[in-house]
Amino acid sequence: MYARLFGPPSLSLRGEPVAFPFKKVEALSYILITEGGASRTWLAQHLWPEKDERSGAKNLRNALYQLRSIMPQSTILSNNSRISIASGKVRSDLDFLSDLESLGERDLKRLGLPYLEGFYLEGTEEFNHWLQSKRDYFRDLYVKNLRHQAEKATLSGEDDRSVMLLTNALSIAPWDEEIAKKLMESLGKQGNLSRIVETYAALSTRLRNEMGIDPSPETTDLYKSIFQKLDSVSVQPRDDFSKGLWGRDGEKAQILNLIANQDERPLCISLWGAEGSGRTAVLNRILRDHSDMVGKSIVCSISHQNRGNPWHDLYQVATRYGLFLNSDAPFREQGRDIADFIGKRSQEGRITFFLDEVRFIGREEIELMKMVLSSEPENLTVLMVDHPETFGDNDRWLGAMAAEGKIRYRSIKILPFGPRECGMFCRHVLGITEDIPLPDEEERIYEETLGLPVCLSALSELYAQGRGLEDLGNRLEFPIRAMSNRLSPVHIDIMETLSIIDEPVSLDILRGHMTEGNLEPELIKLEKMDLLKAEISVDGNAALAVVHPQIKAFFRRSAPKLKRHFVSQRMLAKSLERDPLGFYPPSLCLRDIDRSKEGGSLEQRIEAHGRYLRLLVRAKCEGFPPIEDGILKKVERDSRNWSKEIDRLTLQIQALFQRSVGSSENIRSLQNRFEATTGFHRLWAGELDRGKRHLIGALEESVRRGDRSLSIECLHGLCLLAIRTEDDDLLSRYGKEIEIASEGNRLNRAIALRMRGVAMARSGFIEEGRQQLTLSLEILEDLKNLGQRYSSLFSMVESSLGKIALDNDDLPSAEIHLRKAMMALMRSEVHQGRWIIHIMTAQLMWLKGDHEGLSEHLAQAEEYRDEIIFGDLGVLFNSLCAYDHHVKGDLQGAARHLKRAHFSATWLVKKDRSMDFLEQLESYIAATVK
Repeated sequence: MYARLFGPPSLSLRGEPVAFPFKKVEALSYILITEGGASRTWLAQHLWPEKDERSGAKNLRNALYQLRSIMPQSTILSNNSRISIASGKVRSDLDFLSDLESLGERDLKRLGLPYLEGFYLEGTEEFNHWLQSKRDYFRDLYVKNLRHQAEKATLSGEDDRSVMLLTNALSIAPWDEEIAKKLMESLGKQGNLSRIVETYAALSTRLRNEMGIDPSPETTDLYKSIFQKLDSVSVQPRDDFSKGLWGRDGEKAQILNLIANQDERPLCISLWGAEGSGRTAVLNRILRDHSDMVGKSIVCSISHQNRGNPWHDLYQVATRYGLFLNSDAPFREQGRDIADFIGKRSQEGRITFFLDEVRFIGREEIELMKMVLSSEPENLTVLMVDHPETFGDNDRWLGAMAAEGKIRYRSIKILPFGPRECGMFCRHVLGITEDIPLPDEEERIYEETLGLPVCLSALSELYAQGRGLEDLGNRLEFPIRAMSNRLSPVHIDIMETLSIIDEPVSLDILRGHMTEGNLEPELIKLEKMDLLKAEISVDGNAALAVVHPQIKAFFRRSAPKLKRHFVSQRMLAKSLERDPLGFYPPSLCLRDIDRSKEGGSLEQRIEAHGRYLRLLVRAKCEGFPPIEDGILKKVERDSRNWSKEIDRLTLQIQALFQRSVGSSENIRSLQNRFEATTGFHRLWAGELDRGKRHLIGALEESVRRGDRSLSIECLHGLCLLAIRTEDDDLLSRYGKEIEIASEGNRLNRAIALRMRGVAMARSGFIEEGRQQLTLSLEILEDLKNLGQRYSSLFSMVESSLGKIALDNDDLPSAEIHLRKAMMALMRSEVHQGRWIIHIMTAQLMWLKGDHEGLSEHLAQAEEYRDEIIFGDLGVLFNSLCAYDHHVKGDLQGAARHLKRAHFSATWLVKKDRSMDFLEQLESYIAATVK
């Protein structure tokens, strides 16, 4: 008998779930399993507090009788005063809580779920109080054990595991500074700058919002020291390639002179000028190279363009020396605290307040700066990067404060490059070595020296020498700007429109965005100028595209905001006309999300985010996803931090739903799709009960709405759950439903036949099951001949045939099917699903007595070990690993994997062949050890 106590609770007997006649009988079982036993008086008082002593004792006897009828004989021991569970009769999650070393990430997360989640007794405060105290106790014990395991992992050099354990612990106790400090130290060893900043920022926000305090000085000092240690390793200063540093010696000297001669009044310096003139670069270099003058404490607010980029110089300066403020969370959430922070630090020594791109920063931040300056703190320098659009207003109020004697203020205009600076830029940045024309030959400079092909050629040459393409590409903005000055309004309109569209498009689509009638001659001129090229669109048709990403970025930025809005709106509407349950390349999904931010309605934003979330969940959270090879390979290639991306998208979609007013039919449809996607993700995360509830809820709603496609998707998820948990009844039921619903869709029919075949084979109809699987393969072959390659699904069906052969000891057939399954994935260069085939092949090697082959296949599956989280594959994988370690003489490793195999078995609905295999291996290991 096994009890699941963390997460939604359940009790199973020989793999079958136990049904309780009454909720208080269920509560009694959980008390006895958790405590081991309790006095009759205590039990009566906690379960029937409203009854007198005699009635409570009577109710307890009745409940005990009901519980004895459920449990095996001699499980419950009792006398006149006490009731208890016989030792060894009931196993539970508590058996694994004291030793977490053998468990993987998703197993650990299951143990981190609340004790008896969602369970309570209405009107029984005594029991509910006991329940809450146990939840607190087990939460604290879980966190303590995680920290202990993290310390062991750190000592043994397992930094990745240490980070995983501490991240898990911090998610349970997000206010714990000690855990946060340990996590930042582990991340520091990995050089993971962005995660360190993320951890510190999340801790600071939670402490400030929930407790009204700041992180301790020890935490803040540790945060800074980590960056200082990383300075010589991963935060190397970039080469002096910034265009803002050529020809700017006068401005730099002027700023440094002002800072050096600062008196007791606050000093405010505003660098303003056109975008791309090098304002931020000048101030950033001063911050980085003259910290003795600007002080060690720096408060930064970074513009949207540089936000969250750990390789941006300003980001490094801010996080290394002081407090980093992200403009995603404006000062309005922290205002007074920030002002107090600046005031206190200015008393301790010089402090610099840096605002990057004031025009992108909320008015609340300007109001905060006014408040800070009004208090007239000493040792304060304010550095602003301003723009002509906002400079006038800011100059007036700063000038007024200076006139009153409250501050010293100086504005410095950064002019666009002149001819001499252009020559220096070409020679020193782009590496052009030919003679530079004289300053008065301006036209020749623009036409020849700064011709775009020359710049791109120089860029390619430097890239070939090992220079960073992105870093060098950013230096091309000025020559692109110079070239754009020679374009006609029609040419600029075309370039801006294509850059906003941001994908190869046909001439007909372009015409839909343009007012100019005859575009062909203008397009030919742009092609001759090396600005446009012929491309292939997403749909495989001839299309137009901008030649270089940097050119595209420039014209997109230069386009009016309303133009970006309208073009994005039209392109998004056209893109979302595609099948909502189709799968599309990640680049297209991300482009739709960007378009929805520029010009989409709330519903369009939800749909764009939902499509990308569904792609990641189905591609990454299934062993064999039903996605065409080309798209699946792009997901595998482009989505490296997909788990974090899934969590981020989920939160964003939830926030968007909260903004929806009312409940329109379209919103309800999107909510239903989101619930289905969430169900798939919950299954992958090991939260089977939640995943099942989400999928069943989405299924019922889709049937009510007549959404056949979504119904099939939900049925697919429920069948996958049934296969992994050996729930043959559920598989048979939903397998029939998905087969009926899939009529008319060949791909869905292939999936349904696979489900049906597995269900038949498990029910003992082996040949009938094989016939269903063979029909599924024939459909997939026909689709392949039509150009639709689903190698992952093909491999899934072949591996199902291999599993049937393994279960029936037909080793030659099993080897053929498993080899075909693996070859299908290898030929298509798809990686998803290989770990499943490696495990099954390792079992085949065990049956053949080939230990070397077994060890090799387990090693190849090992890199996916965190995905093997529950069910038959978890039991099989860990059993084979235990055997492998035993043969190699590693008895501790063998014991660790046996324990994890038993935990994997707790996901199963009933005992299956994998459990028989585990018992067989345990007997073999025990016999050989003796």
